[in-house]
Amino acid sequence: MQTPTPHLKSMAHNAKRLDFDPLGSWPSGLPGVAINGWIVAGFDRKLFLDYEVADSSAFVSLFASLYPHLSFSELANFYQCAEAYGPSAETCGPSAEGCDQGAADSASQVGAYATSTRGGFAAHAGFGTSISVGGEAATGAVPLADLLIRYGYRDFESFRKMARLMGQTPPDFKKWAARRQSSLQELAILLNLPIDEFSPCLAELARQQLTRQEGAQALELAAELFLLGRPVAKILSENSQPWLNHLKALRYPMSSSRDNQAREWVNEQRWPRQSQIRWVRQGDQTGLEVRLVLRQPRDLARGVQDLHQINEILEKAPRGMWGKN
Repeated sequence: MQTPTPHLKSMAHNAKRLDFDPLGSWPSGLPGVAINGWIVAGFDRKLFLDYEVADSSAFVSLFASLYPHLSFSELANFYQCAEAYGPSAETCGPSAEGCDQGAADSASQVGAYATSTRGGFAAHAGFGTSISVGGEAATGAVPLADLLIRYGYRDFESFRKMARLMGQTPPDFKKWAARRQSSLQELAILLNLPIDEFSPCLAELARQQLTRQEGAQALELAAELFLLGRPVAKILSENSQPWLNHLKALRYPMSSSRDNQAREWVNEQRWPRQSQIRWVRQGDQTGLEVRLVLRQPRDLARGVQDLHQINEILEKAPRGMWGKN
């Protein structure tokens, strides 16, 4: 599909900026980009290229060329920006006098940026319905339903409900969720919580800079503790202990205590020199991890002897150390 020739315009005071705070930065040498008067990139520029397209598929194709991958958090921000304009928004500002002369060159630069570097923007997601502008359904709408499908979201109502909820979360948490590419499913537990009361926990999660997997686990544990009636002040870590460990200890106090006792006992034993022994937890399962280092084939016989020695030590382990595994 051929990309339409854009018009170079000035950033009017009432320009329709859909500034959804995408990851990455727009190249300093390029003007902003708008589609049917909706500014979708380069939000801080004085000039922008406005592409006029006739149907939703062209809108989606052009938008996706600028943002081939977006996280759920970024898409939720985009939805919030579009929804804020309501069913009828102000039209874009007039073309800057004499600006159209350089529009073709600027457009080719933007096109090269979109197709070659793919914008350098982040991860993947989705959208729903159209917001019409000035009554022009074909040329003045943000086709959210089609955008949702392009990014993998077909259930618009679920997306809209979650996107509106994300709008209530702390900015740092939104940015963390965007960087970690957290999915709608991983964040859906927030639907059960009063966000205004739970926000300190979300801010703490962002501050901890946890990985995506750790963050999903911490969010689930913190939410469960909150729903069980734990005060937010108790959920937040009060010492230097890693927050995820703190949450586990609060949520499963008996298991955490048993883990600590087992770990201490393991560390106190005199294990064979060629072995590496540690107490580990994997999900809801705990156990002893045993590693034998064999540097050459003849070490195998000694490894077997080490296993017998390890077994003798384990026979003296405290009762209950193994829990109900």
